[in-house]
Amino acid sequence: MASMSQRRNMTHSQQQRMILEHRRQEDRRLDQSKRIAQDRQMQASLVNEQRMEEKRRMRTLQDEQHERQLEEALLRAEEERLMRDKQLEQEERMAKELARINHEKLRHQKIRQYVKENSIELRELESKLKSAYLNRERSAQIAEKEAMKYETMRQDAEAARLMKSEHEAQGRVEEEKGDAGPRAREVQRH
Repeated sequence: MASMSQRRNMTHSQQQRMILEHRRQEDRRLDQSKRIAQDRQMQASLVNEQRMEEKRRMRTLQDEQHERQLEEALLRAEEERLMRDKQLEQEERMAKELARINHEKLRHQKIRQYVKENSIELRELESKLKSAYLNRERSAQIAEKEAMKYETMRQDAEAARLMKSEHEAQGRVEEEKGDAGPRAREVQRH
């Protein structure tokens, strides 16, 4: 109650001052709230800007990395293409060289065949060579027959010698038996 009586006792100017003071405090509080809100908004804006900057930086890094990868892939593809071209070129050279060698062989073969077919001397030499091979083969066969004949004769002679020596041995045995009979009689007589 005392405060009510004090209020009543206050003059209008005092009330005005109090209201004014109250408004000033309210304004200061509102200003402070606005400043805090602005500070928060500014901080949020800074954080957001930092995030955006980080995203831009990451995107730039990713773009650079992607670009490097593309360049490396292009370089590898170019190197592989050059290697394939080089290998193809080498294979073509080898194929041409093999074709040339085969052509040369065939040409030499045809020349030899032509010379062989059209040269009387070569035909005569070839005929003589064939005859010589046949003669050598015949000689070898004759020699083989002679060797077999000789071997048969040697075996026959060996068999005859064995038979003769057996016959002679048998003859000696019989002779000794025959000589032993009269001697045995003489020994008995004495």
